Amino acid sequence: MFTGDHVKAALEDDYVEIGARKTPEKMKKLLIAGGIISFANVEKWILHTGVVVNVPVSLPGTEVNVLNRVEVNSKNGTNLEFVQSIFDLCGVYPDTQKMRFWRDKLTCFDDTMQQ
Repeated sequence: MFTGDHVKAALEDDYVEIGARKTPEKMKKLLIAGGIISFANVEKWILHTGVVVNVPVSLPGTEVNVLNRVEVNSKNGTNLEFVQSIFDLCGVYPDTQKMRFWRDKLTCFDDTMQQ
């Protein structure tokens, strides 16, 4: 599964949505190695997903440069898995309007979840 309603159901079963892309500063705070990013179009149809592999350390004000170096492991259709930058992946899916960030329910607890 890599697109559409099936992947949305799988994400909602096993992951917690922790936010969506708004600004580079907020986006940087949502990224964590092992987290999932879903890429959706304007109709909220999930076009693609990927696993965050690497999030470089940044200083305040350098978030955009750091985001260019965030690496995501993904698979395009039936192609083999590969790692590429988050923005290069957006280029593969030009209809992407919204990136949502997810964390595994087993490792992510906050005030809204019960352990």
